[in-house]
Amino acid sequence: MPHQRLSSPSTITLIFISLIRLVCLQNWLRWGLRYRLFALVPPLDHPFDVPFFGTRYRGNLNTFGDRYVYFFGAGEREYMLAMGNYVRPGSVVLDVGANVGQHSLYFAVKGAHVLAFEPYEAVRKTLEDRVRGFASVKIFDIGLSDAEGSFLFSAPIGDNIGLGSFSAGHGDPDRIALTLHTRKGDDVVRDENLTRVDFIKIDVERHEAPTLRGLQHTMHTFRPVVEFEFAAFAFSSRDEFDHLTSGYTPYFLTRNRPFLWLFNRPKAILTPFTFQGEGEVLLLPDEQAK
Repeated sequence: MPHQRLSSPSTITLIFISLIRLVCLQNWLRWGLRYRLFALVPPLDHPFDVPFFGTRYRGNLNTFGDRYVYFFGAGEREYMLAMGNYVRPGSVVLDVGANVGQHSLYFAVKGAHVLAFEPYEAVRKTLEDRVRGFASVKIFDIGLSDAEGSFLFSAPIGDNIGLGSFSAGHGDPDRIALTLHTRKGDDVVRDENLTRVDFIKIDVERHEAPTLRGLQHTMHTFRPVVEFEFAAFAFSSRDEFDHLTSGYTPYFLTRNRPFLWLFNRPKAILTPFTFQGEGEVLLLPDEQAK
């Protein structure tokens, strides 16, 4: 856990994890094999500096998300690359649930103007450090929802510091409860005088329905592409999902498709959406949908 004192790895351990990293970066290898190797490495107090989409990523092996970057090049790299297909220089991107800033940094490198929303101070400080030097990223210390107010937030207690949520009952019951602030997304877009929104990435740990509800005017006015992690239980019904995504066609993003025994097709592709499934969903405006 990042709040516990961890021992620094020995030289032999560093050699061992360097070899694992070398294998894990070979994305032509089957994902399950690489993930099993990754899982052998526990949280370690070891800062690192690695290439990241044309810039540098400075992290520490003491958190789950940073270990992903170190071993695989990025957290969910293939999904990130798929999102990048819809982001151009000058695009306006809302990064809702920005966490420690992997996506914000990626979008900024692509030349986008990024509005990054992260209410949890413990990770927002890392986000601020990570995008320092990118004037195109504006950070907000709030979450986005369907109303303005102060709400209970379940803070993560393990080394995966990206699992905080406004969703009641999400995650470990022993999590620390905080009171954090939210605003309706449409109100923020209006107050920022935005004349376009091209892409919205949402990672809010089962708070997707209120977040989408608060962005309805933005979605119908600017027609951005929207990406979020989907689970059916985050919505009250299929009717609610259809209402919140009206005018859009949903697809699953499917990556790391194995073939033969050892090999992998890493690229994320669009596949048919089913409400009973789970995974990363991409909402394409109907006029852009295939």
